[in-house]
Amino acid sequence: MIESFKKLLEERLCYLQEEIVPKKLVNWIKCLQNSDKELIACTEQNEGEIKAVNVLIDRVKRRDDDGYFQLVRACRKSGYQHAAMLLDPWCKSKFFFVIYGYFALKIISILL
Repeated sequence: MIESFKKLLEERLCYLQEEIVPKKLVNWIKCLQNSDKELIACTEQNEGEIKAVNVLIDRVKRRDDDGYFQLVRACRKSGYQHAAMLLDPWCKSKFFFVIYGYFALKIISILL
């Protein structure tokens, strides 16, 4: 994952812990493996939602760059619009980054 996305996830983690329920998001995030989904579900059941959010974000950060965008889309599709806005305030999709490539990533790293 791109370093600026990792940094943004780390900065917003405390807000995400209070906003999202991981079990509602995992089915929308295709980059997560079944073992990741199982770990998130078990953590949520045994240790609570806040700890499960930590595991979810950790697993998303370990996946490819698309994991970040999948998380944002999952937040939008699951009704967590505020969480999606925290992660992607300009409502950019992956299409934007494919078109503008290097220059878009530079702009985001400057803004962050």
